[in-house]
Amino acid sequence: MQKKWAVPVLLGTILLLMLFLAFTLNGTGESGDSITHYQFARYAFDHPWLFFDNWGKPLFTLLAAPFALFGFTGIKVFNVILTILSMSAAYLAAKKMNLENSWMVIVLLLIAPMNFALAFTGLTEPLFATLIIGGLCLLYCNKVTMGLIVLSFLPFARSEGMFMLIIIACWLVWQKKHTACLWLASGQLLYAIIGYFHFKDFLWFYHSNPYSLKSGYGHGRWTDYLGDLPVIINLTSTILLGLGCILVIFYGFIKRKQLRSDIPYTQLLLVWLLFIAYFSFHTIAWTFGLFASFGMTRIIVGVAPLMAIICLYGFNGIANLFGKWVNQQNFVRVFFICLVVFNIYYIGFSQKKFASTPGFAMNLTPDQEIENKLAVYMKQKYPDYKNHNVRYYAPYVGVAFDIDQFDLGKHDNAAPPANDDYVVWDQWFSVVEGGLQLETMQKDSSLVKDTTLTCKLGGVSDYSVVLFRRKTK
Repeated sequence: MQKKWAVPVLLGTILLLMLFLAFTLNGTGESGDSITHYQFARYAFDHPWLFFDNWGKPLFTLLAAPFALFGFTGIKVFNVILTILSMSAAYLAAKKMNLENSWMVIVLLLIAPMNFALAFTGLTEPLFATLIIGGLCLLYCNKVTMGLIVLSFLPFARSEGMFMLIIIACWLVWQKKHTACLWLASGQLLYAIIGYFHFKDFLWFYHSNPYSLKSGYGHGRWTDYLGDLPVIINLTSTILLGLGCILVIFYGFIKRKQLRSDIPYTQLLLVWLLFIAYFSFHTIAWTFGLFASFGMTRIIVGVAPLMAIICLYGFNGIANLFGKWVNQQNFVRVFFICLVVFNIYYIGFSQKKFASTPGFAMNLTPDQEIENKLAVYMKQKYPDYKNHNVRYYAPYVGVAFDIDQFDLGKHDNAAPPANDDYVVWDQWFSVVEGGLQLETMQKDSSLVKDTTLTCKLGGVSDYSVVLFRRKTK
């Protein structure tokens, strides 16, 4: 794109498209963390301690809270804005690294299925992606202090940010920018001081770590995340990513004696190192069942802009090779069209895979629809239910019932079940997160089963939501 207006127009068009979808689609991406992060942001002004909750991610809660006041659509608008910002920063970073066809980074992020889908959720990956590529972009634009300050807040968007900072610090030392490393402590220092007034502990961030070493979700295969890459960034980009990684290593090997003087390459090397570290960390955590890893595919979107830049590097390697025999501009145009067409075909061909992967639900899922129906039932039969203790584990029930789950006087799931006037049991969260079996509920003589709603999940398995109420004395 040679015209100066082309990239702004492209980004503006994508923004309008995504905002349109945010307002017209009623989905939440998935029924778990997406809802819970929204709830943290939605009620943070009512319960200020939520701004410091480590699981909720303090920076995400802080920035998303004003948007969440407008409902789940507000949180989607927040993540749409972040997605556009990450596209813009990735494009500028690619230009600063002297990468040809830098505009293609925007397209690669647009057609990355999961990166696109997570813009319409309440998840934290878009914020993490924006922080890391935004910080690097500022760093590469010679705004070193500002870039490092932005990067210093990575741990407060996602916990993996801590070891990402270690890698950035090592890179700075290698670049002989030793004193610059101090700016990476900015976020830690600021949050330590602010959090002290709540926790009376400067090290509250570490002492409130919600993740145990051993995961309670089991483990998987070391190849799982590799196999999921086509779902995350599409099949063609997966090939380009692999090629780009190989070329980064190859160039570094042949130019190893002059690496430090090749500024664009050292910048690209940092992008590659951060991606490899992040990807490897989650692969190891899932393989060995560590740090509450659940093997969620969506987690890799946290470094989607980094992957897009590496993909572009791989693409340029192909373009330069074929440019010796054909017109390079024509090759870029043809490849670009084929890339978009093939991606659309791949998504259509792999609909079952996308439908079964959490994060892609653009509209309400069947379990959420019956929870909405149960909310209508409650409002009609028990209009004063908000004045009673309600226990539930499925996060969307809180949205459907319009319940402040952090009002511990009424909705404390840590309290004994005997305190509850109503219990909404569901077939997944109540069992996995709450350890509450349906048989246990049915055997409780103080409870009466009021109603049951059932749906088909994936068009195959039955999924039930059961309302119990406490017997009146």
